[in-house]
Amino acid sequence: MLSHRLHRTVCRTLVGIAVAIVASAPSLAQSRTPGKRSAGNSPAAGQFRALAPGVEVTIPPDHDVAATFSRHDLVEVLAVDPQYGEREYSKGRSLAKDVVFTRNIWCLELSFKPMRMIMVDIPTKEGRFERKQIWYLLYRIKNTGKEAERMVSEDGEIRSSVVDAGQPVKFVPRIWLESWDTGKAYLDRLIPVAIPEIERREDAARRLLNAKQLHPEAPARLLNTIEMEREIPPSPEGQDLGVWGVATWEDIDPRTDHFSVYFQGLTNAYQWEDAKQGDAYVYQKGDPLGTGRKLLEKTLRLNFWRPSDKYYEHESEIRYGYYEHPGLERFHLAPDERVDYLWIYR
Repeated sequence: MLSHRLHRTVCRTLVGIAVAIVASAPSLAQSRTPGKRSAGNSPAAGQFRALAPGVEVTIPPDHDVAATFSRHDLVEVLAVDPQYGEREYSKGRSLAKDVVFTRNIWCLELSFKPMRMIMVDIPTKEGRFERKQIWYLLYRIKNTGKEAERMVSEDGEIRSSVVDAGQPVKFVPRIWLESWDTGKAYLDRLIPVAIPEIERREDAARRLLNAKQLHPEAPARLLNTIEMEREIPPSPEGQDLGVWGVATWEDIDPRTDHFSVYFQGLTNAYQWEDAKQGDAYVYQKGDPLGTGRKLLEKTLRLNFWRPSDKYYEHESEIRYGYYEHPGLERFHLAPDERVDYLWIYR
């Protein structure tokens, strides 16, 4: 008798649940209409869907006021006339010596998601497909519109300060990965078949670009390194016109446990030096311009480490930042290099 009553109770409960589902079906169908989201989850027009805290790392622009000027001899001029511009009253003070070079310095903001891996079928020369593990880094470039400016005040004082220039900046990226363990360097590879796979994985419904006018032909596409070569407009207050790109690598040595990713093109800051032999410059009259000159670009270095081995490669074990082994400094880094990221000239 008890079993029969229990059976009737369960049946009535199931019928009630079914009725409730049927009654709510129209609203469910409406909320799942392709391309639509509920008002509470939908991003405002022209904005990204917010990421969870800590998912995205942002490197602030380095507006180095010291980079707005430098002093150099004009070696090409001095090779022709070592006393160029000297007079009786200015012996040893040539106009081609210790010349001050000034420039305004801009710097773009870089944000990036964790380094990841994905398996992709890569076409080979033989017409077959080879399944490879691709390492990739999803990043965003933003122009804050500010730059370091060097100017002379009315009273003759020379000063440098950060100003709001509000000008677009041409971004010409060069990205590579270097393994600390093997010493190998890997330039960012263009792997077209990997881009759609990465897009689907990262979020197929997310607009990876938040302004159609930046890339009207495909506003939801990730851009590879070649496509990222473009002018980045300044982002007004309260609006983000950053552009999303992806760097991809293949055939990374599985012994790589510690590595760095380098970005060039984020700033126009640079240094140069002219080589010397003793007290004389290497450049001689008649040499091609720039002989003996070494130009160094300001480069952003991001450090990563992976507590694993060559037998198990998985993205979940990649960590951003520098890791110092207790009681052991394997790579003999200087103290100022034992950081998560570092601006260097190279």
